[in-house]
Amino acid sequence: MVVSRRISEALEQKLFSVDSDGHAWSGARRIPDITVVKADIVNTTDFNMNYPDTTWTKDNTFIVAVRGVLPDGNTKQMGAINATFTPYGVYGYLGGEFASAEILISKYR
Repeated sequence: MVVSRRISEALEQKLFSVDSDGHAWSGARRIPDITVVKADIVNTTDFNMNYPDTTWTKDNTFIVAVRGVLPDGNTKQMGAINATFTPYGVYGYLGGEFASAEILISKYR
């Protein structure tokens, strides 16, 4: 016998909700958006990345992770990245020779 229960709407809103701006919430805590941005590789060791749109700024953006592709096609994920945030984008050091990289970014607010 399968027993199913419907969660009341009030309880459901406490667990998860989406506001009119499209932000997801778990109770009173906002669930951060993560956006993947393809970076330009410079000298095989550095990257340059423009913000996806004007809502992303040096004051509200942080790097969640970096997924780099090595020249042999293998991928490498990195967490702690030495990067500088500017009004137009981010540049930083990857620490190895990479053919391409994707930067996973999110916002503080």
